[in-house]
Amino acid sequence: MKITAIRPIFAQGEHRVFVFVKVETDQPGLIGWGEASLEGKPRAVAGCILDMEPMILGRDPRDVEHCWQILYRSAFWRMGIIGMSAISGIDQALWDIKGKELGRPVYELLGGKVRDKVRMYTHFGGATPDEMAADAASKVAKGWTAVKTVPVPITNIVDGIGVQKQAEAGLRAVREAVGDDIDILLDMHGRVTPQMAIQYARRF
Repeated sequence: MKITAIRPIFAQGEHRVFVFVKVETDQPGLIGWGEASLEGKPRAVAGCILDMEPMILGRDPRDVEHCWQILYRSAFWRMGIIGMSAISGIDQALWDIKGKELGRPVYELLGGKVRDKVRMYTHFGGATPDEMAADAASKVAKGWTAVKTVPVPITNIVDGIGVQKQAEAGLRAVREAVGDDIDILLDMHGRVTPQMAIQYARRF
């Protein structure tokens, strides 16, 4: 079996462009799919995927680890986040091909499952505490038991206390709206310094 083509494919999402990887083989109908999305850099990742195609073109896609080593070690310069995103998508597609050929789910090839189900969460937001509470409550009404938000705006190194109070007020409103049985997840997205993170943690 040989790899005959590696193609990046764009898919427009609600807030970002997703990058998928399609690996074709010389076996009719045997195609592997992977995902290599990197927020804000879809064309860069796609270009890297195309640059990597010649490195493993014609090789056996079932030699997943060997292909990974070639992609990672063939270049003089080591990979950054764009290159590793590209490799990740190609790697997933190769495992997909291997699993399909063997007729087994990939998780069995990687050592077997570790759980029977995976808990999911969804996002909520809003510009004011009332909007945040209403949005979170609407998600809970649809059956979600865990919701996540970014409680802070894009911040500077030093924040005023007003921003902290606003974030605290928003989360208090959300907790009151959804009750104590719902998990609220917070993602700061690297927007605060360690010192400011401590201040926020004390308030939350």
